[in-house]
Amino acid sequence: MRSPPASTEFGSAPDYYAQSSSRSFVERVQVPLLLLSAADDPFIPAQCIPRPTNRSVTLEISAEGGHLGFVEGPPWRPRFYAERRALEFLAQRVDQG
Repeated sequence: MRSPPASTEFGSAPDYYAQSSSRSFVERVQVPLLLLSAADDPFIPAQCIPRPTNRSVTLEISAEGGHLGFVEGPPWRPRFYAERRALEFLAQRVDQG
């Protein structure tokens, strides 16, 4: 894996994103990986998410979820989509052997 930059200072926003992005690692993943994002994420719009070509990577973009939210249901009984979806993804992989 790539080491973090020696300095915590970045020259610009694009420099920060280039150095902090997981993009360069995703294509090298060799185990099943689920990437979840939301089309309504205010920080990372769906059109900015690179589409992985790695067959080990599954990208799912839900219509809603905000930025890391993925909360479903009423406030008094919330359900957490990301956690549920991660368990489903893992169960599918276990069932496949």
